Amino acid sequence: MTNAAAFYNQWGNLQQYRFLDCGWGYTSNVGAAQTTGLELDVRFKATKELELSGGIGFMNPVITEAGEFLEAEVGDQILFSPTLTGNLMMNYYRALENKNAVYSTIGMQYASERLGTYTPEDDADNVYPAYALVNARVGFQIKKYDFSLFANNLTNQQANFGNIQSFAGNVPGRERFSTNRPRTIGVEGRVYF
Repeated sequence: MTNAAAFYNQWGNLQQYRFLDCGWGYTSNVGAAQTTGLELDVRFKATKELELSGGIGFMNPVITEAGEFLEAEVGDQILFSPTLTGNLMMNYYRALENKNAVYSTIGMQYASERLGTYTPEDDADNVYPAYALVNARVGFQIKKYDFSLFANNLTNQQANFGNIQSFAGNVPGRERFSTNRPRTIGVEGRVYF
């Protein structure tokens, strides 16, 4: 199965957040912005038990009219918007006798560089690098019971999702970032009713 989409969005008064050097910040509007892009998703059964899928997205998120209280200029990239995203997934499920089954899954999510500033050439600390996160799981089902071993963020990638604002303000020079959890490995059990 294949799905494809092309899109065009246009905003008036798009809200964007600006961090100040003093540790505080404010939300203001740019005059206008737009995104154009393409998305493609593919999913197919390689065998009766094995399903493969993947997707890719391209986006051009730009400011089309500057705002009065932000440094945004026409042609600047909308903040925190990746221009490329992607995902890959492999699912294996094999039914056994007596309503038992074994399964495994591995998936990857990717996002390209995002900007937290309209002047990346002068503010490299607010340019967030691309990241790829990988999760995996293997499990065994015994009738209504499910036991699995999982590993989230298998490659231990530290993804920087961007600045966050404290309710009390940030200490100048000590920025806060939103990030993902480190590699997490565990065992999980479920009972289905």
